Amino acid sequence: MDLYNFFNKTLFDDNTNQYVIDIARLICENKTDKDSVNEVLRTHHITEILDIKHELMSILTAYADYILHDHKITYEEKVNFNRLKLIFKIKEGDFIKYKEFELKGIILHQARNLYSDNHISTEEELFEVEVQELFNLSYDQYNAIKKEEIDRALKEGACVTNLNTALYSKKRIKY
Repeated sequence: MDLYNFFNKTLFDDNTNQYVIDIARLICENKTDKDSVNEVLRTHHITEILDIKHELMSILTAYADYILHDHKITYEEKVNFNRLKLIFKIKEGDFIKYKEFELKGIILHQARNLYSDNHISTEEELFEVEVQELFNLSYDQYNAIKKEEIDRALKEGACVTNLNTALYSKKRIKY
């Protein structure tokens, strides 16, 4: 599903503010230049896009949850997501600051899937890096969020060297 279909089928309901719908329409029409976005903001008496950041981050969080449902990130999905972050002026740390609960839910869901066999393949390691980059997380932030899944895998007998984490030193883990 492309970005246009995502917005039309999953995002809008009676509670969605008109300015969010108007910004989404611009995105779907590929009219995300600064002047077009600022015109929508002016029409709705919004000083700058940062004034509605929380709502826009809800859109990004919903889109992230959608694109990660198949545990893969396509090139198009990555480009669309990064474009939205740029338009919405999302910076490093914003997901943790504004959407921590939702972010943790998304990452833990992905971690449960990845760690279900108590081993992380090279392909899965690369996917984890993409998820980390999607949300502008440092390695330590990402590991802290998925810690409970790492702990579960270790309790079930996984070897720490198979889990793509630096949370535990080899000396502390009994095999």
